[in-house]
Amino acid sequence: MKRKKSFVDFKSIKLSISMEQILKHYGIFDTLVQKGDSLSGSNPFDASSTNPTRFRVSLSKNCWNIFGSELGGNVLDFVAHMENIDVRSAALKIQESFNLTPDNSKRSVKLKTPAAAPQRPDSKEEQGSVVNNPLGFVLKHLDSDHSYLQERSLTKDTIQCFGIGFCSKGILKGRIAIPIHNVHGELVAYTGRWPGDPPEGEGKYKFPKGFHKSLEIFNLYKAIEHASMPLILVEGVFDCMRIWQLGYPSVGAILGSELSDNQASLLKYHWK
Repeated sequence: MKRKKSFVDFKSIKLSISMEQILKHYGIFDTLVQKGDSLSGSNPFDASSTNPTRFRVSLSKNCWNIFGSELGGNVLDFVAHMENIDVRSAALKIQESFNLTPDNSKRSVKLKTPAAAPQRPDSKEEQGSVVNNPLGFVLKHLDSDHSYLQERSLTKDTIQCFGIGFCSKGILKGRIAIPIHNVHGELVAYTGRWPGDPPEGEGKYKFPKGFHKSLEIFNLYKAIEHASMPLILVEGVFDCMRIWQLGYPSVGAILGSELSDNQASLLKYHWK
């Protein structure tokens, strides 16, 4: 006779057990650095990891990710990676470790725990498991003497510092290519600004497919070197470059009109 599988309510487990509880269970919590509701530390799945901030945890969102990789998720994903097991086995292990008892008397199953955690977001982007991976290339032969840059009153030092220039080929052909770095200074994308009014049907700016601009703040990796100064936050990259040029290095651009939750978390984590 085939043995019936134990019932597992994945959603209830995610609502009942926090990342903080899981990290303390594995003895990892005290090894991490906490700033606000964020934790960071070396990769717990790689003993040879030397990057002290590659592992990131959001306590408020109850999620984690390994910076620069596709690894990330919720408590179930963490235990699955830690134990090298599938997600269902991870759920059963959590139930056993934390004495969670499924209530099978109702089809809408709830786990009996001392106190249920608030509901957590389930989408990958809300969980913080979506990242902009570093590019494997750098655009070369950009024209830093293009007339549009002079029209924007940018000096040669500013143009050189931000690495911008007119692109004559590729997907940014005909646009000013502007490199975007993550908070660690890794190049994650280029955006292209059409010099002047763009052709009909095209926007002023062009971002690569799959790039999540809500995850980055333009120039933040340089601005945090001056975190003792007040932060100046603007919408566009050219406004950012002009303010930097005027002698205010603690400036960043949100690449849009609204500050996202991810961007707000970056500022809370890195700004003094």
